Amino acid sequence: MKLSIALNRIFGIGNVDDWNDVNDEDEVLEYFAIYHNTDEENNCEPDYFLRYFVDGSYQLNDLGGKVLHKGDDLAVLKKVLKKLPKAS
Repeated sequence: MKLSIALNRIFGIGNVDDWNDVNDEDEVLEYFAIYHNTDEENNCEPDYFLRYFVDGSYQLNDLGGKVLHKGDDLAVLKKVLKKLPKAS
């Protein structure tokens, strides 16, 4: 819950989607897609993917799969998210 609130504060409501319904990884508790440029129906590709694992760690990937951040500190993750480019 804290994670989704933080994401919505950083990127704005409507720019973060909960993708838990497509999550097929047992070790992932929460799975989010983050958009910079969206239309009303999110008909664009996400810019980033964020996974929250059962061990308490986070992994942020770009659209190409490159790992941009991996760690277990939410405060550090927030700093990384705030420094991401504002448009892809």
